[in-house]
Amino acid sequence: METLKNFIVIEGIDGCGKGTQVALLKDFLAEKGLDVWHTTEPTDGEYGRQIRAILRGELPYPGALELQTLYVKDREQHVQEIREQLEKGRLVLCDRYLYSTLAYGTAEDVPFAKLLELNREFLRPQVMIWLAIEPERAMERLQQARALEWFEKLQTLQKVHQGYARMAEDEVNFPEIRRVDADDTGEEVQQEIRAVLDSVFMAK
Repeated sequence: METLKNFIVIEGIDGCGKGTQVALLKDFLAEKGLDVWHTTEPTDGEYGRQIRAILRGELPYPGALELQTLYVKDREQHVQEIREQLEKGRLVLCDRYLYSTLAYGTAEDVPFAKLLELNREFLRPQVMIWLAIEPERAMERLQQARALEWFEKLQTLQKVHQGYARMAEDEVNFPEIRRVDADDTGEEVQQEIRAVLDSVFMAK
C-alpha cells in the first residue's frame, strides 16, 4: 500500500455537503499559498463520462460489479494524472476516490473482498476525510436540491454509510481515514476539516 504525501481525499454519501466543503477547502489552501490541483471522480475521461450517463439514467444500468469496474478503469487513468501533479510539487485535493467504490459497491451486494482486490494497487492519500451524516438528513438535502440519481435512495445511502463506517473502524487497513461530522453548519464542518489537516500534516 503506497501512501503519497500532499494527496487529500474528501468522501461521503450523496447529500453530505461534500461539494461545498471541497470548494471551501480549495480556496482556503490557495489563500495559504499552496498550489492546489482539484480533481474529482468520476473524471471527465471516457469511462467517467459513461459512469455519469449511467447514474443520470441516460445509459442502461450495466450491473453493480460492471459499474464499479468502470470506476476502476476510470481510476487507472486518474491515478496517473494525480501522480504527475504530485511530482510537480502540487497538493492534490480529490473529490471521491477508491473509498466510494468500496462503499457504494458493497451497498449493491458486491463482495467487499472483490472490490478491495480491484483497488488494491492504487496509491493511497495522506488523509481521507469522511464527511459523516445520517442518511435521512442527507436525503432531505438531496430532495430539496435536485432530481435524484441512481444511488440516491434512503435504503442505499444507509448501506453506503455503513460501508464508510466499516472502513473508518478498520485502522489497520485504512489508517488514513478521519471522520468529520457533516451535520453541523457548513462553517463548523470546514473548521473541523482544517483542524484534521493541521493534525495530519504537523504529524508528518
